[in-house]
Amino acid sequence: MSDANSKDAIALRSRAMVHLKNSQFQLAIELFTAAIELEPEQGIAYLNRGTCKASLGDLQAALKDYDEAVRLSPENPDAFINRSSVRIATEDLHGAIADAEQEKREKSLGF
Repeated sequence: MSDANSKDAIALRSRAMVHLKNSQFQLAIELFTAAIELEPEQGIAYLNRGTCKASLGDLQAALKDYDEAVRLSPENPDAFINRSSVRIATEDLHGAIADAEQEKREKSLGF
């Protein structure tokens, strides 16, 4: 990946965060998606896009993004917390408990 692509992806994620904080979830999703196309290995973009999708009620799509965020950034406890919340909402209690336990392990390791 070029430095220009990386800078563009950072700018897109920053703009997306403004929309997320203003509850403009669809606009944020579009910008996070564009950032992911430039930097597909950035777990934070999947995490935040998942948050937007969950806020719009698209829990299955949010779960897919959280799965990818966990895969790319297993040290990020927010990925486990958010995925656990969606799993509770979709009545996957075993999965929710597993995520909560993993989040606790990550925090105990100092992440």
